[in-house]
Amino acid sequence: MKRPMVIFFVLYLIGLLLASINQYKAILFIAFSIIIMATGYFYKTYLKVWILCLPFICFFAFFWMNNTVINMEQNHIYTFENRVNATIVGEVKSYNVSNNRSVIIIESNRIEINGEQHYDPLSIRVTVNERVKVTLKDQIHAKGTLYALELPRNDGAWNEKLYYNIRNIDYRFFANTIHIEEKNKSMKQFLVDFREVLKSNYQKILPAEEAGIIIAMTLGDRTLLDEDIRTLFQQSGMIHILAISGLHITLLGVFIFSLLKKLNVSIYYAAASTIVLLMLYLLLTGSSISTQRAVFMMGVLLTAFIIGRTYDILSALAFAGFFLLIKNPLYLFDVGFQLSFVAIMGITLLTPHIEGFFRKKNKFITLTSASIAAYISTTPIIAYYYFEIPMYSIVTNILIIPLLTILVPLALFSGLVSIFSLTIGRLSIGLVYFILQFYQIISEWITNLPFNTYLTGRPHWGWIVLFYAIIGLMIYFKNNKTIQRYVAIGTVFLVILFKIMEPNYLEVHFIDVGQGDSIFIKTSNNKHIIVDGGGSIFEEIGTRRLLPFLKYNKIKRIDYMFLTHSDLDHIQGLIEIIDEIQVNYLVVPKTDFRNPLFDELLDKAKTNDVKVIEILKDDMFIIGNTQIRCLFPKEDTMVRGNNDYSLVLSLDYKEVKVLLTGDIEKEQEKVLVDYVDQHQILKVPHHGSKTSSTDDFLQAIQPRVAIISSGVYNTYGHPHQEVIDRYHSYDTIIYNTADDGAIKMVTDGKTLRISTKLPRKE
Repeated sequence: MKRPMVIFFVLYLIGLLLASINQYKAILFIAFSIIIMATGYFYKTYLKVWILCLPFICFFAFFWMNNTVINMEQNHIYTFENRVNATIVGEVKSYNVSNNRSVIIIESNRIEINGEQHYDPLSIRVTVNERVKVTLKDQIHAKGTLYALELPRNDGAWNEKLYYNIRNIDYRFFANTIHIEEKNKSMKQFLVDFREVLKSNYQKILPAEEAGIIIAMTLGDRTLLDEDIRTLFQQSGMIHILAISGLHITLLGVFIFSLLKKLNVSIYYAAASTIVLLMLYLLLTGSSISTQRAVFMMGVLLTAFIIGRTYDILSALAFAGFFLLIKNPLYLFDVGFQLSFVAIMGITLLTPHIEGFFRKKNKFITLTSASIAAYISTTPIIAYYYFEIPMYSIVTNILIIPLLTILVPLALFSGLVSIFSLTIGRLSIGLVYFILQFYQIISEWITNLPFNTYLTGRPHWGWIVLFYAIIGLMIYFKNNKTIQRYVAIGTVFLVILFKIMEPNYLEVHFIDVGQGDSIFIKTSNNKHIIVDGGGSIFEEIGTRRLLPFLKYNKIKRIDYMFLTHSDLDHIQGLIEIIDEIQVNYLVVPKTDFRNPLFDELLDKAKTNDVKVIEILKDDMFIIGNTQIRCLFPKEDTMVRGNNDYSLVLSLDYKEVKVLLTGDIEKEQEKVLVDYVDQHQILKVPHHGSKTSSTDDFLQAIQPRVAIISSGVYNTYGHPHQEVIDRYHSYDTIIYNTADDGAIKMVTDGKTLRISTKLPRKE
């Protein structure tokens, strides 16, 4: 058997993945049984002693991952919900300081919470909204708010807890006051200071926009990167050049090695010196996961060269994977780790097969084939994490990668030269500036092309496994066209079968928009409805919560956008997204009581050719098997404020009825009780305020389930306890977005299934 290191790594990966599903005991038993039997079979076939190690490698990975997760959870020892006032003392481990914000990672040696002293060594990310002078090893004394790391509260939301746990951070802390006790500089501080000098010089020899790009590309620091540039590069498929990737390290390593050879340094000393300089560069740039992988593989390549051994890229990749995942098995769930390893594997395995489709072979064909291979191999991961894929990134890479061989070494050289002379630095970096201008022109051109991105939504992990299994089979049976044909036919058959078997349910999502309302409805005939969009003066709810949710669920259009009333916490999100997604109809209450936000939404609807429908009681929408009836307001409703004309909508699907109540209060409920009928699901009026949910109203509705949409630590005290008690008196099951995150209801018209984004509390 060839490449034992690759086989070891695959078994190690299997062990880590099995640990992530350790709640399914039957699957674990079957998987480990298969591994043990397969080991026996291959040992008898090949008589290689190392084969007997395979189950032990898998078991070790399984227990190592479990142990890491257990230790991680044990570090989260403080029993508080979301946040608590605290005082912390700790030692600075790393930091990033900008003009008006400082982020400092400390290892705590004392934490005071509610008068109690704790002496647990925890890693805490400290943020302070000012520029502070700090160095490594300094002692930090800070007062402020300690935050527990959060799981995603909505589809498409960022997994803060996983992201920081991968980086061995246990809590976040926002400092109101901070005191720094300076200590002697460490050796690592000299590298940090050197990086700050380079950052400062790049800002002096380049315009701000270009300086931010070069600092991200060469130093791994994105704090100065313009957000519009980041978005532009992402949409054009160029985002990968804004991180220190394997390509950057390869270019840098080759440049250093070639330069040393030209200076008549012996080959062995040149290789050894290159390894040392790349290790220093790794420390200088913050040691990202993809950079660690690239430096490790380059080190293996140069070491093999020194000792006269053959370099095998797949074995080196497996070796690097072993090193990183033993260091921290949670790296497996980092998108940078996954993209870095899958891209290299795809380029290595697929490029020769793609080249076979071309009659001639030259550098351009190889570059094109490698770009196609990287695109094919990374597309499922990009779709999984970003919910859309750039369609022209193959073309983009063909245009930009050749120039990277000039840009990266020259940018680093110019940064180093600028330390001695800013004038020479400006002269030498001129070509870099023009290359960056060319990159931006290419990005803007690609972005403006039709269909430049394709919305995929988040694919199910099963489809991703199937995708890579098909590629693996195609490669394995590369010389057997018959089997390849069967694999292709079988794939098409499976896709069609799953599409036919896809159930047609009604889905209702109560999106967590903080202190506000937003409900997304997907009907059984695949029509999309949104009722309200949340809103906040502190956050762009539409951009940061609604659009990621819609992309995650592959929603390309909104058929009906309902606005219940024009309070900020219901309308702002709709104003933000109506420019970003196709909307067919905007449905609003018929009223003359309007505010500037209402007028702004109507103006945007007109600009985007969205038809506006005004409705009152008894107006109705029939959408397939789904019926939406307006129960309020009536024609003669007296209006003194926004809540007085809030829409009340009855959503009926076969035997299931959902009542959406906006922000109605006691006066509106009193009108409704005269004609409203029972509903199994009730969106609690006005976020659970004591001005709503009267006993007469609940008596008329008789809800089995009540959904409250409120914000964590909202200043209104929603939901009020007396309202909660009133619902409990009707044996109503209560869900609250503040506690449960987004709430999803799925029904076939008879039965209901309700799930929450966050784990339910007992």
